[in-house]
Amino acid sequence: FDLVATVLMSIGLLYVTVSIYQMMRGAELIFAAIFSVLFLGKKLYKLHYIGICLALAGITMVGIASVLAPQQNDTGTKAQQVLGIGLIILSQAIQAGQICFEEHFMKNLDFMKPTLVVGLEGLYGTLLQCLIVLPAAQKLPGSDVGGKLENTEDSLHMIFKTPDHLIAVTLVFTAFVMLFYNVLGMQVTGHLGALFRSILETTRTLLAWMVGLVMYYANVKLYGEPLGEAWTSYSYLQAAGFVVLVMGTITYGRGDEKSQEDSSDLEVDEVFYTPGESTQAVDIGVGATEPQAIATSFTPSSARRNAYYDFTAAAASVGSGGSLSRRGLRNSLQNT
Repeated sequence: FDLVATVLMSIGLLYVTVSIYQMMRGAELIFAAIFSVLFLGKKLYKLHYIGICLALAGITMVGIASVLAPQQNDTGTKAQQVLGIGLIILSQAIQAGQICFEEHFMKNLDFMKPTLVVGLEGLYGTLLQCLIVLPAAQKLPGSDVGGKLENTEDSLHMIFKTPDHLIAVTLVFTAFVMLFYNVLGMQVTGHLGALFRSILETTRTLLAWMVGLVMYYANVKLYGEPLGEAWTSYSYLQAAGFVVLVMGTITYGRGDEKSQEDSSDLEVDEVFYTPGESTQAVDIGVGATEPQAIATSFTPSSARRNAYYDFTAAAASVGSGGSLSRRGLRNSLQNT
């Protein structure tokens, strides 16, 4: 998942500005919601649907602003920008599938720890890249040195022969950043869910846009080429789209809060009785984390606050084959 999504995002980034790239990644929330319903069996509330509609409207506004805006130093033609936006959206669908799988594995497999998941993803990604992707890229035609799609030998030469080893240092730094980013992302997915992680990942957009604007107007250059992006007349539409997108993520987040509240209200453990078993002794002493049924009858000790309870009489109040909630059991015990 991650390898394919990264390749698609990187290609799309070639044709759009960084801010557009970051905002279009908000589409991950929409796909994560869809996949969570289809594959994880989650229930969406009205607030979820409102948030999805707002996010979709915001992404549309951002995409239109990108296509209508004048071409800048780091963007492609109009057709290339449309292609880039499409590739970024497709990559977000793939990444949403990835984090849904991660949530499934981490919640259902005890041995699947965040570091193990990140390590396996990195191992498989490296093997796929070295054994399949790069060898295939050497054979395909392209604009790289030698008429290839990717000339790995030339890339390695640039990495190690660049003055001050700027590219090598940047790659190492990026590798460590991505390591911690993925580990922390796994922690969020495991504890709070895939949808909450998608919401968090949209918050970095504003910072990326602000940095791009500052770098452009500060006239920051790299190898003679200006960095960042300019503010244009269509940036207002982009900003409005970003606001709508943020409203969508916040609304969606409130839907998640309602979902968690409803789930906690429905979590009632039931104690079932077996017909013919008239009595059981239940230990509810201090320090007991769960009521423990004891097979034999005994004379209870008040010092340990044990109770001798007639389940047959209690069962009559809920009907044949019924059940008693833990809360009801405790209330009944207190009244004995």
